Amino acid sequence: MRYGSTIFVTFTGVTAPNVCLTATGPATTSIPLGRLRDGTYRLGLSANGTTASGVLQIDRDSVVVRGGEGRWTKFPRPVLHRLPPGTIWGVIGWGPSDQSRRAQAFLDSLQVLGARALLLAPGDYDFFQVGPDGTVLTPETTGYYFARAFALRYDGDHAAPAGVVRAFGDSLWISMYGVRGESWLSWVLRAGT
Repeated sequence: MRYGSTIFVTFTGVTAPNVCLTATGPATTSIPLGRLRDGTYRLGLSANGTTASGVLQIDRDSVVVRGGEGRWTKFPRPVLHRLPPGTIWGVIGWGPSDQSRRAQAFLDSLQVLGARALLLAPGDYDFFQVGPDGTVLTPETTGYYFARAFALRYDGDHAAPAGVVRAFGDSLWISMYGVRGESWLSWVLRAGT
């Protein structure tokens, strides 16, 4: 519930079993709060009669939670950077043979379309991480022999990247996404031709 600048969330049915053989970790959830304006919001989280208080700070560049942790609540990523408008990002995978030159040719082709380098502050962007040197970090587990993560700025026609992904999808596995909910997946685009 939201009352002005206070957001209160009550979790129900939260239990801690003695043994859970199929669980890979603690229970997690994402709660849509709707559109919130930049600003500071008081945060209250309640589960099993325990309430934790915190502050949610939203600004142009990030969403930050301070506090809010308790016996039943935890924020494993309390700082999330916001993606700038026009951001496209993803992972290029290949193997077992080396396709790194073809992966670079894919990125070069996006630049021909008008995509350009994006300078992002180090940190967590939810969908990917940026290292201290400003590079997009490739996840440790991608399922590919080799992989390369990327993030670019692209303000052009959003139908055009599909053609580039399709053109390179014969030897690369490409998953690319946009800030407006777009997804360009090579295995889907390849099947549609």
